[in-house]
Amino acid sequence: MNSIARAARPKQVADILGIGIATLWRWAKTRDDFPKPRHLSARCTVFDLQEIIEWRDAQVAQPTKLVPFQKNV
Repeated sequence: MNSIARAARPKQVADILGIGIATLWRWAKTRDDFPKPRHLSARCTVFDLQEIIEWRDAQVAQPTKLVPFQKNV
């Protein structure tokens, strides 16, 4: 079967992940495991929707590390 890659604009990706646009760009820049954007032109950037969904699902599957809160006294 031949799969067709769907592209999503940054606002759509932020909505899917439940984050803001600034957080999306920060993650794309600083997180090595986050899917990289593709630049279609100077003013058009998209993300591969399948990569975003796979990344999101992998985050849900990983247990979170809880760090106890320490108040500075």
